[in-house]
Amino acid sequence: MTHQSATEIAAKISRVLAVLLGIFGLVSQQFFLLAIAFFIYMAVASETQAGQFDTLLRGLPVRRLMNRAVKTVSPDLALHEFIQAMLRERHIGFPVVDPATKKLVGMVHLSDIQGKDSTLRVADVMTPDAPTIRDDADAMAAFKEMGRRNFGRLVVVDAGGAIVGIISKTDLINVIKIRAVSEGVPSTTSQTTETPPVPSPSGRGLG
Repeated sequence: MTHQSATEIAAKISRVLAVLLGIFGLVSQQFFLLAIAFFIYMAVASETQAGQFDTLLRGLPVRRLMNRAVKTVSPDLALHEFIQAMLRERHIGFPVVDPATKKLVGMVHLSDIQGKDSTLRVADVMTPDAPTIRDDADAMAAFKEMGRRNFGRLVVVDAGGAIVGIISKTDLINVIKIRAVSEGVPSTTSQTTETPPVPSPSGRGLG
């Protein structure tokens, strides 16, 4: 029996037990048991989905899935110019690259400029600690990092730290759906809103 099969069997048993606990809590009017059953059921569903994602993304390096056409902005760009860049490229977030050093210095998103003076520069509002992933990293590692960092995209860098691409949550979800169909795995992605298994309070996609 494979690890995935064992996980699915354990998940089914846990769901049945959660339902039985919920029924008992409802009949006995012990509503705290009903609440516990609900949380157990949801936790099992989340764990099952994470296991499926891991199976379907296993062995895929980020470099095979990333988009190599990376649009960047300068930290010296005025916010009113950044707005024009968003309209032109139809993205709402960009990696920020120093034109002198060619180094990644941050990430800027539409939410960063809301309510800010349009004469400010990108450097004044950007997130300095840009979310990155190595191009040789596993795709599932990228998926988890998106959830942990609460970003919808990651900048992909090589061993020397140079930007070589960008990978989005949508890219990974599409690969999961395609591989689920091709391998006959019942995917749960149709029931998700492209949210990584690692929960986060709000998303900051890059468009």
